[in-house]
Amino acid sequence: MCVPVCSEGYTLNTTDNICYQCNTNCKICNSTIGWYHGCNLCKIGYWLYDGDGLCYEICPIGYTFDYTSNTSTAGGKCITC
Repeated sequence: MCVPVCSEGYTLNTTDNICYQCNTNCKICNSTIGWYHGCNLCKIGYWLYDGDGLCYEICPIGYTFDYTSNTSTAGGKCITC
């Protein structure tokens, strides 16, 4: 059986071997966590909040941008203040 390789912004569900789209602002997600809330890396301009696995333009209250995690190809992470 052939297993598809998913393109950026999609994740493979190994149960049905179908690529599912990640959350809108997510660059790379993980289907084992859940395709919608399982973001591993955000698109440029967005920040990953580990509390829910989603990417935001602004970090939630009590969190700030971790500029050391931000790169030229992907967004960064939100860390506690």
